[in-house]
Amino acid sequence: MNKPNRHKNHILETESNKFYSNCLPNEWFADKPDHDYGIDYITHISVNGQVAGLNFSVQLKSKEKESNKQHISISIKTVYIRVV
Repeated sequence: MNKPNRHKNHILETESNKFYSNCLPNEWFADKPDHDYGIDYITHISVNGQVAGLNFSVQLKSKEKESNKQHISISIKTVYIRVV
């Protein structure tokens, strides 16, 4: 009997989730929405141990091979940035 295979995309997703979590400051925390419509995490910011009421949404994209091993790429469209 053949056992199910774990698709490479699922493995990449696991790796990108771990990477993102490890990049956050310990004071911050990220919630994963129940429904994924382009938002993988809502990240909450704490300042001096107090939850600041500030958060931002994150969508992770991963790929198997990156040519530049020294950097990560983060794209933020300014239309989505709102200063309160």
